[in-house]
Amino acid sequence: MIPGLLFVVASIIDIVATSIGNQELHVIAKPCLMPLLLLSALLYFRENVTVKVRPIPLLLTFALLFHTGGDVFLLGSGSTFFLLGLASFLIGHFFYIAIVCKGLKNLTLPEALIGCGLPLILGAFIAAIFKLDWPMNAAVTVYAITLVTYPCLGIVGLMQKKREYRYFIWGGLLFIISDSILAINEFMGIDFPLRGGLVMLTYILAEVLLVMGVVRVVPKQK
Repeated sequence: MIPGLLFVVASIIDIVATSIGNQELHVIAKPCLMPLLLLSALLYFRENVTVKVRPIPLLLTFALLFHTGGDVFLLGSGSTFFLLGLASFLIGHFFYIAIVCKGLKNLTLPEALIGCGLPLILGAFIAAIFKLDWPMNAAVTVYAITLVTYPCLGIVGLMQKKREYRYFIWGGLLFIISDSILAINEFMGIDFPLRGGLVMLTYILAEVLLVMGVVRVVPKQK
């Protein structure tokens, strides 16, 4: 319970800090978020994981460690730090998606089209909105495709009667919202009051939902 409580406290501090523009608190609280969430999940796995899903805690560890790196890089300013943060988050998402895919078996053609084909279309459409130059356009396109994969695979899970996959749908959608707000500010220069707090709120909830999906769905696979 202690890591979970510390995660909640750090989340509240960071959301408030970004909302009021307190950069000092933000720099302290943000890098603590994912390690605390990871520790909470690993403690859960220690008590509940079965032999067959032993690789899952390791994949989740890599996912959240890379997302921690992304958090740290995004504390910097400029396109270099933004690209490093994007790359770190992207690698973390690959580990997440590897976990999600482990729970999906024997895909039918419609399920394969939704889980694999639909993200390519939706992700490319989202990236095209920003009209960026190369290589930023390519990076954002790959990242957008990866994010859209979460809700698409979540739908596939629901098609396979796995109700718990709704966590990946909502987690993915919140990640899309959070990163879209970031991208609108970064690439279009559009800002609004409490933007930072909204970004962190949606990001934290997205990570929590994805982790809830991992710990609730995967251990149920027999």
